Amino acid sequence: MAWGIGWNRGNRTAWEKNMIWRDKKFNISKNGYDLRAEVHSMDNKFIKMRIGLIGVIVIFSMFANFAFVPEKTDAGIVTPVIKMTCNPAAVDVDVSPGQSGMATSELTIVSTSNEPILVTLSASSDIGFCTLSTNTVAIPTGGTAKIPVVVRVPQGTAFGPATATITGRPQTEVGGILGTPMTATIAVNIRQFAKINLESTQPYIQIEPGKQVALNLKSWNMGNGKDTFKYEVVDLDKLSEKGWSVQLSAVTRDVESQSQKAITITGITPKAIWKDEFHVIKIKVTSDISNLLASQGQGIVCSEEFPFTVYVRGVYIPGFEPVLAIIALGLMGTLFVRRKLGI
Repeated sequence: MAWGIGWNRGNRTAWEKNMIWRDKKFNISKNGYDLRAEVHSMDNKFIKMRIGLIGVIVIFSMFANFAFVPEKTDAGIVTPVIKMTCNPAAVDVDVSPGQSGMATSELTIVSTSNEPILVTLSASSDIGFCTLSTNTVAIPTGGTAKIPVVVRVPQGTAFGPATATITGRPQTEVGGILGTPMTATIAVNIRQFAKINLESTQPYIQIEPGKQVALNLKSWNMGNGKDTFKYEVVDLDKLSEKGWSVQLSAVTRDVESQSQKAITITGITPKAIWKDEFHVIKIKVTSDISNLLASQGQGIVCSEEFPFTVYVRGVYIPGFEPVLAIIALGLMGTLFVRRKLGI
């Protein structure tokens, strides 16, 4: 072939030999048509296709490893992962006097690791205390652990919501590789309770018949939330039959927790020429919130009674005020003495 003149046949490269073989195969010089450039172009395209295919395979492998294979350490151990839940996730706590103020739940820890792990636990609560039966638990590969949880709130704590939080920090038994800490929460509902204290500076009083008396009563809300107190006179009908007239300055009072409100009981003693009797006026105070809770099956109605003892003793002359009665008695005495002396 003309294009091969002057070449050193002994020093031909592999590419040159390949091209000569292809010239013979395709009979390049027979018809005067040179296919070498076309064959060379086909070689370049084939090489580029192979390089592109290899690149796609490499990129796909990298993406697959990143997306679907858990993170591993140099030793080939997967970073520990856990899931934590509490059942029940919400509890009610009774903090009324005489109650424990405690509620229980159960913590479930599920391991998704391919190695045995240790989980270190800690618990806290924004109100009161949250305690666990253990602070460390060992979980086998893909295993589950259940831990009792106790929530305690001090007696008298203000009514309202609170939250208890449990944190778990996993690590592998081999190598001590730490995982991401996880948390579980318990919603704590501190129930409202009612408690009433009553007091007065004058639980006992002595007065004459037909006189007006004013009694003062203080009502303390010792519950853990705002309450409404309702007031009433016990056995008002019987007092009326005995000649009493009793009125209250208020029949309801809104009272904040740990505070007090006062009402005045005004009464007029029975009118009789002579009286020497003890009377008891009872004032009943009822918590409105306890009435509502009792209707929902939570506890009983909270109410208290305060007795006022009134000693009615003396003389009552209809139509006369005390001073006039004394003057009248004095005049009658003077006339009586003069008549005796004949003056």
